[in-house]
Amino acid sequence: MAGKVHPQKKKDDRSFPVRLFIYLPREGFGKDWNDLYPWLDEHIGRANYAHWPASDVIDTREVLAWYFCNISDAAAFLERFPKLEIADGTTSPTYSSPYLPFGRKPKP
Repeated sequence: MAGKVHPQKKKDDRSFPVRLFIYLPREGFGKDWNDLYPWLDEHIGRANYAHWPASDVIDTREVLAWYFCNISDAAAFLERFPKLEIADGTTSPTYSSPYLPFGRKPKP
């Protein structure tokens, strides 16, 4: 039986269509955790993102979820915190999407 969904989470699901599911780092966030929210507030804006602990475990690892209003904000977040590891398989070379019709740009 599925549990109840928190009303705020339902609102966030509608308001923030871009989701990033990030593995909780095995060694923790360390210093990056202190920089994360101030950076988000300053560069993305508090009204343009949401954060939820994901209820799922993927590949036996805990997952955190950040929701964004648009793809460019999510990309800026990942660019600023490159140690974050996406947990949903979208970085896999076999992942395909209509939003990535020509594949991925090469890593520097």
